[in-house]
Amino acid sequence: MYSDPNSVKRIASIGAGPIGGGWTAHFLARGYDVTAYLHDKSEEKSFISILKTAWVSLTELGLAQGASMDRLRIAARNQAAIILRNGKNLTPIHHYWIFNFRANDE
Repeated sequence: MYSDPNSVKRIASIGAGPIGGGWTAHFLARGYDVTAYLHDKSEEKSFISILKTAWVSLTELGLAQGASMDRLRIAARNQAAIILRNGKNLTPIHHYWIFNFRANDE
């Protein structure tokens, strides 16, 4: 039923508040590529501030190999509907989704 965590390559986070920002920072620190879908472009500045604040603590705790905030991609909320409709092997985690893409899906 659930994807094998070792096969997950990309994480999508929908929403840019403290919870979405915290999960995004966590997955970036674990070395995943993350696409964050914001409700509105005006949220980007505060979202980046949340990530930078969390990154300080995550760095002290220890980052996984390949961890980088450069692995973040920010997209508009309306793009999330397209990915959720066309995605494969979606595993729900609260209101977040883990995407398990095959190499030829990208």
